[in-house]
Amino acid sequence: MKIITFLKVLVLLSVVLFLFTNSAIACTCIRYDTVNEAYSKADAVIIGKVKKISNDGIALTNEITLSGQNVTLGVVKSFKKIKQAEINILQPNTSCDWEFKTQDINETYLFYLRYDEKSKRYKVIECGRSAEIGKANDDLSWLNKLPQSLNKTRISGVIGLYEKGYEVKLIKNLVGIKVKIYSKNKSYTVFTDKKGLYEVWNLPTGKYNVEPSFPKNYSIYLKMEGGSLDYEDVPDSNVKYSSFKAIIGKGKDCCAVFDYLVNQD
Repeated sequence: MKIITFLKVLVLLSVVLFLFTNSAIACTCIRYDTVNEAYSKADAVIIGKVKKISNDGIALTNEITLSGQNVTLGVVKSFKKIKQAEINILQPNTSCDWEFKTQDINETYLFYLRYDEKSKRYKVIECGRSAEIGKANDDLSWLNKLPQSLNKTRISGVIGLYEKGYEVKLIKNLVGIKVKIYSKNKSYTVFTDKKGLYEVWNLPTGKYNVEPSFPKNYSIYLKMEGGSLDYEDVPDSNVKYSSFKAIIGKGKDCCAVFDYLVNQD
């Protein structure tokens, strides 16, 4: 059972790239971070508007040039580190890195950035939670509550209606979906908001079940989980089984995320 669960995790996490990046990437992400994990790993976090894209790379010396995309970002809001109104980042030309396209000009994204000492530039973190601003609802709820959110426990997720297919295209976020989150001693019932987001803050430490209730004409296409999880007691017999289990603790084990990608029958 443990082997089957692990294989499912790898398969499901491979679609992270389609949910959180602007292009298909030939890599498989083996971990789905919570917002607090992504924030902790990043050197900088911003909402950025794409202003300019070039493929000139950057010259370190007269003889040495680093290849990649030079991208100018207008800083709409900074959550970590960046204080300038505009920054230039260098995106490497690898199959695992975010690729900017012409249609991204004037579009706004949430970016988790890492600083590269060699180029002295930031880059978008590969396999991270960077996303179009309209797909960053869970992240923005947590980020907009900084610094208080750093010290709170949380279970959250986004439920969306998606087209069936390889690119996992979002049709709309689902509003009013009931989600029950409970342990032996505590029980919470919440509903997804207009952005498809559900969340519970300040949970006591312990093991929790997360169970959404879907209308009969909806079926679960994919489930994405991250954070502090309990894999010991998750059924393997049905990939559409809706329940998740989380272990909420202190510090780095404070949070868990459970996203549901739903099809309409």
